[in-house]
Amino acid sequence: MSIEDDGGNWFPQELLRDAALLPAFLLRRSQQIFSAVHRSACQAAGVEMTEPQLDALCILAASDRPLHQMALARGLGYDRSTTGSIVSRLVQRGFVEQTEATDRRRRNLILAAGAKQVVLNVEKASESALRDTLSQAEIKSAVTALQEVAAKSDSGAPEWHPLRNGEQQISIDWAILGSPYTTPRFLVRRCMQIGAALTAKETASLEVNHGSQFAILQALSERSPLDQATIGRILWIDRSRVSLTLAFLEERGLIHRIADAADGRRMMVTMTVAGAKALADGKACGWRASERMFEDLSPAGKDRLVRALSRVVAAQPGFIGTQIRNLFRDPEAPAQA
Repeated sequence: MSIEDDGGNWFPQELLRDAALLPAFLLRRSQQIFSAVHRSACQAAGVEMTEPQLDALCILAASDRPLHQMALARGLGYDRSTTGSIVSRLVQRGFVEQTEATDRRRRNLILAAGAKQVVLNVEKASESALRDTLSQAEIKSAVTALQEVAAKSDSGAPEWHPLRNGEQQISIDWAILGSPYTTPRFLVRRCMQIGAALTAKETASLEVNHGSQFAILQALSERSPLDQATIGRILWIDRSRVSLTLAFLEERGLIHRIADAADGRRMMVTMTVAGAKALADGKACGWRASERMFEDLSPAGKDRLVRALSRVVAAQPGFIGTQIRNLFRDPEAPAQA
């Protein structure tokens, strides 16, 4: 079953009505929103910078000493290769300098002159953009809720500085850690890493094991046939990703594509019986992964997370923002216990 407005926009209802799936959906949508805020902030500050680049600069700016690349990787929660690419780009752009360390096999990293001001400018623009839609109290509530999930230590996500050797510290003083660990955008990204790691474990034996694959099958289960452009629009997946995912699903016999009788240039997509089975198997795994992701939260903590993220999503104009606002006015909305 799906929900629809007068303009023909619609969305798979199960993602909004299922108490187990709703937190993960809100996390993903919040990540997209915070990424958009970041892009706007960079534009306002007059600088081009990816989110990982900004996070790396924030960590270097907050450190009271030079950091080597592995320490930066742990701070970011990225593997060595990804961190190396980030560092190389920042060095090329003149934001970071490498100095010789005591261990000659390593290079220490420090901010170049003027880089800290760039960080401050982007962060100031980001905070300003967030305050346009959320109050300071709402931002604080979102951060507190996200920190509870981000502190999960047994997910299999990449090693992260606030968690030592994969074990949670007795108490994480987030205020001392400072930026970027107290920003919603960074914390959502870490939570998404945790969710991806848990989902990968649960779906390792399945033929379909990626979020966008399940999302497309779910959409097709509620309304079929659909064309590629509609799939991308309702699920917020770009055209190239939709095309690649559909090719993957078709090769495995999970969907079927035929030319539209009214417009031969457009391909219509339907789900096969095998696709329905793959979706059912994937849902069971998705529920287990979601339960594990939030298992350390008390019922009150989970409710706080859902409410905080729902405010982030509901503050946005458009169809989904309206649906989230309606959901939390609906007495039949799923309980978050």
